[in-house]
Amino acid sequence: MISKFRIICKSFLFTIMVMLTWSCEQGDGYGESFFSKSYITDYVYPDSLVSHYVETVDDTMVVCLDFQATYRVGLLSYRHFADWERREQLFDSLMVSYGDTTYNEDIYLEGHQALATPIDSISVVSDADYDENHTAGSDLSDIVIFQGVSYYNFISHGYFREKDTFGDYYDDYGSKLKRRLSELRPEDYHLWKFYPFEFKFLKPSLSQVHHITVTIATGGKTFKVTETLDFGK
Repeated sequence: MISKFRIICKSFLFTIMVMLTWSCEQGDGYGESFFSKSYITDYVYPDSLVSHYVETVDDTMVVCLDFQATYRVGLLSYRHFADWERREQLFDSLMVSYGDTTYNEDIYLEGHQALATPIDSISVVSDADYDENHTAGSDLSDIVIFQGVSYYNFISHGYFREKDTFGDYYDDYGSKLKRRLSELRPEDYHLWKFYPFEFKFLKPSLSQVHHITVTIATGGKTFKVTETLDFGK
């Protein structure tokens, strides 16, 4: 009786192991690493811009935004689509145009996703007077701090192979951008990481309630998001 019970248990465990093995073999490969000549794994074409949250941090308020996308081209993943040949050609052309062809290291599938098109412009305005130099409707780029990530510097500088320069520009997420909007350099608008980014607003000296509109143009499209900032709360 005991022997029969042991046989049944072993058979059951073997079946579970086979099912798990089959499941792994049938997976799509996401989360697995592979050798790649490019650092970027996916190029994304945004079709909307959404607000994640608004929060107060000390005397500042932070607006977090994120692009949403339904079309992308990427390493291996395009073969799941009927138009995989076109996606393959598009990915290769982007890879070459950005000079991302000599990484030659292991990388995770979907590990580094970037916007396929550069940012053409960013505008931040309020419907109320911010301070004496920034009345309602005026450009706030010289007082708003942008926080995001771009892969462009890392790739254009040969992936910073030298250890003494690696840490200056790269921190496992890409080159961090943390400066006033007006201080962004031309290269900072390329290869944005497909990930949420933030705008930090200092406490205004005039009106304490603002309807802030952020307008971003990229790839021939213009996206707008409006959020309410109440510094009086």
